[in-house]
Formats: sequence, structure tokens, C-alpha cells
Amino acid sequence: MTIRIAHLSDLHFGEKFNIALWRAVKDEIKRSKPELLIVSGDMVDHPSPIQLLAAKCELRSFAEGMNARLIVVPGNHDVKSGGWWGRRKDWFERIFYNDDTSEAEAIAMRDFGEPLGFTEFYRNDPKPTIGLLDGLKRDLVGGSSFAAHLPDAPKKPLVNQTGMNKVLVATLDSNSVGKRISFATGRVDDRELEALQAELRAITDPYFLRIAVIHHHVLPIAFAKAGRILGSEPLMVLHNAGTVLSILSEHRFDIVLHGHHHVAQFARLDLSPSDETGHTMAVVSAGCGALETENDAEGNCFNLITVAANGQIEVESFRYGGGATPNRQKRYTIYREPLTTTKRRASIRARERHSLHCRTRTQHYRITETGDLVIESTLEGLTTNDPTQFHHRTHSVKVARDGWFVDALFKPDRTFSSPGVKMTMSPASAPTSRGEHSRNFIVDLPDDSLRNGGMNYRVRYACANNFNMTRWECIERKRPENDVWDKEYVGFRVPHPIDVLDIHLQLPDSLRDVRPYLQCLAPDNYPAYELDANGDAKFQSDVKLHVDTGMTLHEASTLSYQLDTGTCTFRIEKPLVGYQYRVLWEPPSTPESLTIRTEVIDQRHAILNALSGRTSCASRWPARIARYFELFAEETERLLSRRADGENRSIEFFVYDSQETGLRPFLARRSWTTEPLAGDFLVPLGRGIAGVAFRQGRIVPWVKQRRSHLIEPIPYAPAPGEHVFEMHNILAIPICHPAYARTDRPPPWACIGVACFASTADGTRVARLLEPMDKKLTEQILIVRGLAHAAIYAIIRSLEFPEEDDDKGTGGASNGEE
Repeated sequence: MTIRIAHLSDLHFGEKFNIALWRAVKDEIKRSKPELLIVSGDMVDHPSPIQLLAAKCELRSFAEGMNARLIVVPGNHDVKSGGWWGRRKDWFERIFYNDDTSEAEAIAMRDFGEPLGFTEFYRNDPKPTIGLLDGLKRDLVGGSSFAAHLPDAPKKPLVNQTGMNKVLVATLDSNSVGKRISFATGRVDDRELEALQAELRAITDPYFLRIAVIHHHVLPIAFAKAGRILGSEPLMVLHNAGTVLSILSEHRFDIVLHGHHHVAQFARLDLSPSDETGHTMAVVSAGCGALETENDAEGNCFNLITVAANGQIEVESFRYGGGATPNRQKRYTIYREPLTTTKRRASIRARERHSLHCRTRTQHYRITETGDLVIESTLEGLTTNDPTQFHHRTHSVKVARDGWFVDALFKPDRTFSSPGVKMTMSPASAPTSRGEHSRNFIVDLPDDSLRNGGMNYRVRYACANNFNMTRWECIERKRPENDVWDKEYVGFRVPHPIDVLDIHLQLPDSLRDVRPYLQCLAPDNYPAYELDANGDAKFQSDVKLHVDTGMTLHEASTLSYQLDTGTCTFRIEKPLVGYQYRVLWEPPSTPESLTIRTEVIDQRHAILNALSGRTSCASRWPARIARYFELFAEETERLLSRRADGENRSIEFFVYDSQETGLRPFLARRSWTTEPLAGDFLVPLGRGIAGVAFRQGRIVPWVKQRRSHLIEPIPYAPAPGEHVFEMHNILAIPICHPAYARTDRPPPWACIGVACFASTADGTRVARLLEPMDKKLTEQILIVRGLAHAAIYAIIRSLEFPEEDDDKGTGGASNGEE
């Protein structure tokens, strides 16, 4: 959430106050819609109780009208006559630090007959017209009768906690208490500093931003006008500025706001720059708010401080005067914080919240030609300041809708990992509304390993069919709820403070021409994320992510590329906890023929329409279609099977159904049963042997003894009482449009379906396809592919022109029923 703060100072409501200019200042500030209105002292020129009460009513009404919170500190003119002599008066504390002064306000308006605020009437410090007794009372209490109804000064709150926008504001009184003549110098009382530190140590809630407000300047003013005695640095200084800055730095304050010298200035201060936990403070001063500044067009100024959702600080100074009012077109951006500083501060804030800290996290993602994802995840230097809290950690892996986690490829690296580290898998989770699901694995941590110098571990795992490899696949799998349907990405969500995050993405040859790019996404509740039982930033599915454009541009410059391996790398120092860092790319498009694609869609529909109400048994299809399929099946078995005793074989034709994004069987023959395949059996695009063959447009052999685990058959639900046989060899052949029938890798949009052969025997010719193929075997496979295409074309023609079918029977059904 972006936070806006309007910072005013040195209004000096009194003789030199310009009311018309003040109205223009208010209008300009209102346009910025600040959440906080901060005034760093000198609300009035003289500590007159009626002017202080008028100032409170004016500023309170101004803040309430913007739905902003008002925070003020006293300046020397608010507590001492002329700002420099006499005993300190407590009117400021009695008026501004008491929430309810309504009774005194009502009496003042009765006595003066004017609404309280910055008006011409109160600018001249009026005296009420009252009788003798009221005059005596006024003389005794030091003002009009309203002052007698002001409560005593309460204890000043030092720390203001604004839970709505996660801002902590410390207010410091820099006006000397005991000295009668202090000129315009200041000093924060030691007891106040001690009380401030006690309050800060007692705060346990995390705060996004910490601001200190003080009147006197904590650093010398570099641009003050020279040649003056009154107003010179020795007569204006904060005597214990070093102590104040040291305390604010120790408690990690981000911004110090002040006024006093009537000069706008900005400075950055880091008291421990060589320390990795050192903290940079921005010191910002404002000039006068609305004084008469004849012939000085920049004699007044206020600051608008914007803290972006990621924590980056920007300070804009509006300068005006000499007849000129604040102008948004003429504002000055005097500071925009480098994002390296923003990240450094965010890392420190995160380490205050999290017990865990990791020195280096490396995520290596390798995409295969089949759209599989192979990951190597490495943690180095994992430590904690509370070793009793963490005995194990849970890692979650999100798997795409049509993909699956390959359990057999889950392999902890015991050589790299610290002694005693153990890793185990947990059961799969239920799919989300998008069809995505996740797998978790648990890392058991040995006692004291996180405390004694930190620990390391590494694990490798894989998710099959996890990515779309072409734009056609993106379109086929498009879901309304997916806002990046035309892109693919790998991502890592930062769970706890990490010094360096390395993301490596290795792409296959088919994707070498794509241009990966980084995207930094922030949760809408950043930085107010919750912590889970692991001590990590909790993932909340109901919290949306948004792109942090500034951080994305900043981190994009870290890209490096290795041409020989096709690997791009992003090195992110001090990544923001709770953020997700994605590396995206757009799958390439393939040239399409609209005519061919339309014909293929019509051919698929012809088969799918005919399948409605039928099963995959050839006997349930018209005789000519059944004969085409049987001829193909017999010749395929002759060429590929062992014909050995005990061998069971299966041959199927699948057609692609774009509505289901998968392959449906429409003709099948199994040697051990006449039962058809289940009507709802579906091979998802890219899954199973048939799904991979269709997606890649290539012949895919699969042998159980030599499988890679990234391609596995899709089991079907057997009929009641049916015996289930495990296939040891499977061959899938894509069937495509005639224009692509002789193409080695036809695109999926030109494919109609897949023909499959499967056998329970180990010695079929399918196994030999994994070896360098001889000429005879190549010819046999080409024959099978040609037979499959011929059969499908004939079947489609019979469906399109059924009147040409001279046999209206059912091909094998003796009773003539279809």
C-alpha cells in the first residue's frame, strides 16, 4: 500500500501569516490525499493560548477533511515568547496533547464570537470583550476564560502506532525545559530519550516505516543564508543531535522530519555503512508553511513524501512565495531512494520478523523438449536465532494443471547436504480451482545445525508435462481465470530473508529464440504478510499479486546469458520477502495454414460426432470402418509383436478432443477381452505416451525397463472383473493431415489423433527403436505409420459419405444391430 505524508513546518500563525496563501497550500495538499499530516513545530509565532487553540482547530479540521491522521511536535515559538526567552509555557501541551478540548473551544467561540481557525481575526491575537469579573479571571489564568477549561497537560505520547498503514511515528520535543534564555537552540531531554527507547523496545508489531519528527534540525543546514547573527547556526543548533541520531539509527528509523531553519533540505545518513545491517536514514526539512515572503518566490515550502508499496521513499518539495502559490508543475523531486537502499531496509525489517535467514538460495530450472521441468534447489548458510523452534521445514512445489510430480526423480543430494539432513515426500494436495496442485516435501533438520555456522542442503526433483511449448498449446489450454495464458514461467516466492537469490533457467533447443524476462510480483498485503508455522511468509491464495514495475526494471539489469548451455541467470541481492520472482517467456508460434487447420478440425469433429453413443469396440461401428481398423491392427501386430505365448496386445485409435484438451479412444482391440475402453477415458494433452506423441508430432516408443519416468502411460479403469495387464512396450504414432503425412514433426494443429500399439512382452520391435535404427526397422515403422494414416483417412471418408458404405451392417455383429 502506498503511503503519502504531507510535511509542514514553521507556519508561524501571527502577524506575518498569509491566509490566502494558506488556503492555496491546503488545496494543493488535498490533491495528494495524504494518510498522514505532520507538522514539525512552530504552529504559531507566539505561544498565545487562543492562537494555539485556533491552530489546533484549523489543523484538526484540515486533517479530518482528508481522512488523514494529524501528528505535531512543538517548536520553540510554540512554548517560549519570541521563540527564545522566558520560562517555557505549557499551553501547547494542554491544547494539542489533550484529545478533547471541546469545552474550552465552545467558551472561546462564545467569548470571541468567531469560529476557531486560521482567520484574520485570530491572526492578530485578539483579546475578548468581557466584563470586570471575567477580566480578573483572565488575568489570573493568563488569557480569556476559555483557558481555565483546558485540561492539564497529559504525558506526551512519544510513539504513535498507526496500524492502518503500518507506520510508526516517534515525536521528540527538542525545546529546552530549564533555561530561561536559550536563544533558538534546542535539546531533547535525557529522560525523554530514555523513555523513547523503552517504548520502542516494548513494540513487537512489525512496522513498514519508522518516522521521527522533531523541530530542531539534527544536521547542519547547508543552504542557510550567511551573514546573519540571529538565525546563524550556533544560535539554532540542537545540542545533543549526535545522541538523538544514534538512538534513531539503533532503532532503524527511516525518515527524520524537522523544520526550524525555514530552509528545505535533504540528506542521507548511515552511521554504520560498513556493517551489512547498517541502516540509511533520510533527514528531511521543510521551510515555512505560509509566511509573507515579498520578492522571494521560494520563501515557503512543504514536502510531500511518498512511500511506494515496496518501501521506496520519494520526497517532493513544493516551493512558493512572493505572490506565487504552490504549483504541481513546479515541484522539485529532491530525493528518490535507490532501490538498493529500499531492499537493504526491507531485508533488515524482515530479519527483525523472521527467525530464519539464508545466505544463498539457488533455483536451477531446466525445461525439456517435452515440456517437463527439472529443478535443482540449493540452500546455503541457513541459520536461525531460535534453534528450538525449527526441527523441520516444508517445501511446496506447484504443478501445472495437466502435469504431475515425478516421485521417482525426487533425489536429495546427500553429498552436498549437511550431516543429518533428511527429506521425505508428503501426499499430493487436492487441485485448486485452476486445476493446479502441489506436492510438499519435508526437510528434517538435525539439532543445533542451524546454530553452529548454518546448514546446507540440495534436492533435485521434476514435474512432467508442466509447460506449453507452442502458442497453439497455450490457446488449447487457455482458462478464463489465467491472466498469463499466453506465457509460461518459473517462479520462486521468497519465504524468509535471503542475502542472494540466483535463478537459472535452461531452455531446450526449440525455445532458444525466446527472450526470457524477469517479473517481480508483490502481494497486495505487503509487507503485512502473515507468518506460517515454519516461520516463513505465509502464502495466502486469497491475496492477489501485482507487478512491481520499478523493482522489475531494477532487477532486470542483473540478467546474464550462457550461449553454450542456453541458460539465463538472474542474481537478485536481498530479494523482498513475500515477493514472487518470475522468469517468463512467450512460447513460439508456428506458421499455420488456415485451410489445413479447418479441415483437421472438421475431421476430428466427424469422428467425435460418430463416437457419441458408441464404444471403442469395432463391432459397434459400421462394417467398413471396422474392417479398416481390423486390417490396420492385424498388420501392425504382425510387424511389431513377438507373437509369443502369453503375450497380450492392445491397439487403439485416439482422436483429439479440443473441448477436453485430450485424446479419446474411438476404436480399440485388446487380445484378452472384448470389453471396450471406458467411455470417459481421456489422455490429457502432453500426458501418457499418446499425449506426448500428439503434442510433439513424433513417433514415441516407450519401454518399461528403460523409461525416463518423465513419460508414463495413463492407466485406465478396468471393467468389473476384468484382468489388468501391465504393458512393457508401447508405440504411439501421430496421425495428421495428408499434407503433413510424410513430415517428421507435424505441428499439433495439423494432427487428427494417435495410433497406439502396446504389448506385455519384452522383446518386441518397439524396444529396438531406442537403439540406432536399422534400415529394415525404419521401413517397418514407416509402413505402420502409412497404414495408420490410410485407415484413418478411409474411416473419416466413410463418416463423411456414409452413402458410399455398401455394407450397412455392423461388421461382426451377427444379429445386424449397430
